[in-house]
Amino acid sequence: MREFVHPCVDFQVDALEVRVYEDRDAMGQAAAAHVADLMNRLLTERGHIRMVFAAAPSQNELLAHLAQHPIDWSRVTAFHMDEYIGLASDDPRRFVHYLRTHLFDLVRPGTVHTLDPADDPVQECDRYTRLLQEAPIDIICLGIGENGHIAFNDPGVADFEDPAWVKVVPLDPRSRQQQVHDGCFPTLDEVPTAAVTLTVPVFRSACHLVAVVPGPTKREAVRRTLQGPVTPECPASILRTHPDAVLFLDRDAYGGGDGGASEPETRFDREYPVRPDEVVGGQAGTHGVKDTRFVTSTGAEDAVLLAPEPRVHVSDCEALLRVEGRHYRTGMPVAVELRAGRIVRVTTAPERPGLPWIGPGLVDLQVNGFRGIDFNTRPLTTAAIQRVVHALWAEGVTTFLPTLITNGDEAIAELAASVAHAIRDEADGGVGQGLWDPAIVSEHDERERSGRIPTIPGIHLEGPFISPEDGPRGAHDRRYVQPPDWDRFRRWQEAADGRIRLVTLSPEWPEAAAFIARCAASGVRVAIGHTAAGSDQITAAVRAGATLSTHLGNGAHPVLPRHPNYIWDQLACDDLWASVIADGFHLPDAVLKVFLRAKGERVFLVSDVVDLGGLAPGRYTTHIGGDVVLTPEGKLHLVHQPELLAGSVQSLRQGVGNLVAKGLCSLADAWGMASVRPADYLGLPVARDIAPGEPADLVLFTFDGQVRVKRTLKAGVIVYDSYEEMDPGGRSGV
Repeated sequence: MREFVHPCVDFQVDALEVRVYEDRDAMGQAAAAHVADLMNRLLTERGHIRMVFAAAPSQNELLAHLAQHPIDWSRVTAFHMDEYIGLASDDPRRFVHYLRTHLFDLVRPGTVHTLDPADDPVQECDRYTRLLQEAPIDIICLGIGENGHIAFNDPGVADFEDPAWVKVVPLDPRSRQQQVHDGCFPTLDEVPTAAVTLTVPVFRSACHLVAVVPGPTKREAVRRTLQGPVTPECPASILRTHPDAVLFLDRDAYGGGDGGASEPETRFDREYPVRPDEVVGGQAGTHGVKDTRFVTSTGAEDAVLLAPEPRVHVSDCEALLRVEGRHYRTGMPVAVELRAGRIVRVTTAPERPGLPWIGPGLVDLQVNGFRGIDFNTRPLTTAAIQRVVHALWAEGVTTFLPTLITNGDEAIAELAASVAHAIRDEADGGVGQGLWDPAIVSEHDERERSGRIPTIPGIHLEGPFISPEDGPRGAHDRRYVQPPDWDRFRRWQEAADGRIRLVTLSPEWPEAAAFIARCAASGVRVAIGHTAAGSDQITAAVRAGATLSTHLGNGAHPVLPRHPNYIWDQLACDDLWASVIADGFHLPDAVLKVFLRAKGERVFLVSDVVDLGGLAPGRYTTHIGGDVVLTPEGKLHLVHQPELLAGSVQSLRQGVGNLVAKGLCSLADAWGMASVRPADYLGLPVARDIAPGEPADLVLFTFDGQVRVKRTLKAGVIVYDSYEEMDPGGRSGV
């Protein structure tokens, strides 16, 4: 393993992480370490991965360092992203020759698919498209052109919704001139005028994007990428919408304070002190957990909270917190140091009894209510929303979407406005503690607040554009079910201050495809759910931009055709993520097992918890299900029909425990399905691992057949402690 290289500046723009390094070599070394970590993790999880590489001098340092990392390249299928038209197959200036020289001949991937448009470029586009679409692309390593292009998707050619995956394009004059600047051709006249290129949808579909952009000639393109609108006029701006993209820059490309791509207000400058004796995974000088083994442990009762150590400089207004626990994914004891809402250092901790597990905060994209508070009952007050936030912190949930279900137009608008008001009130320094971030005693509070992620980053609208049929409609009120209507949705979105992030609908309506496309274009994710749609309708919905199946397997007819049916259709669609309820009642274990295997990395947990969640067993009356019974086992059913569920009452914490206790997956996978994966799906820049630079949304917990939350940290503040009565908003030190 190579030494961790610290960025001199890093920050985030929308979903895009940006890391700036002092020079090209440091940038390439850090990017290579990041790519190698991704590759080794994915190879451990999947056994085989598919990657796309860019061919350009900007990639020299990345490829040189990547070739030195220990990776089983025999399990890698490699592609390249573009190729000139008009050059002979043996011309050394072709991109495939660059990649062979700089990487492929050095590491010997198991399979290399090369582009050769010499004979018939259109036919070659078709052939390469079929190869690309055989399975998902795991990682794309790319650059950004001087005109903002990615691959050869130049301004005027780039199409964010391009129906083609590979196509023939004319080359923009600035793209051609860049080839001269890079020394690839001596004169502009020698640069080809056309190429074949992978299109923007290929980049959008990949699981991970790693962009490496050095040099002063790229500074203007970087500025437009980070500071301008997301538009095909700067194709690279689309990186800001990808759920897992990292942009590596050197100082020359970044520009800093000299008129270049200076970072926005979401900047996080950080010190990363390094000691020779700091060790993670047995490698001196290495930061972050590199060993991907899973170690079984029963955990224990407490975390250790230590005072700041003098070797780390902390200013008077920035408290530092250090916690120790067993890394949820590797099982290794780690010490995690937190400051200003972020993880600043991860080192090994001594092996000793009493260490809890430590993992990223849980992320729940479907919460109807909790602890007696229903998000679908008016009036909905800021104080009520705040109580749910604090109750869910005790469950280890650091981020969630309040879910508004099928209702009258006025009711949806009012409830959406109530959630938006509560978040806005907190962001402006109002009384709704915890909706944005817990209070932090620091004169830097306002500066830091803008860069953190709220506990409630938006709203999930589940209905009213769902199936009117009994069964798929579930408990939604038939009176309010209606076809998708963009004008109506826009009014609700205005009431919500634009905070509706996810919409669940049924594509069986004739209006669905056009509505989905407009949502996707506006940045709202669309899920298929509560549906009776046919195969063609589901296919059309995915083509229009639907990306998720909401609680797959539920909200369905009790009896379905053997095949085809809408569950099979969604399960088989590689472009659809799937959320599932793992409370032990909504889906049989065998069905969950099949769903987990079929969807792989694209399945995550939701609770779909209702207002009775967190309450004592007993008989209750609800406004939707009427008289219901909550059993000691956590099942909510109708009083007179025990076979009919009346909702879910278990939190994500319990869903994780159910999966592990039943042997359906490891603790590491279950926790990831309830934290990292839903965050990745929604494009939330919350903690994706326990590593320097990640947001400090963490949970310390034990597992003894059940997950028991010991402490929850939001933005580096302890907001729940199982041994103490916490003040609202938590505390920032020990």
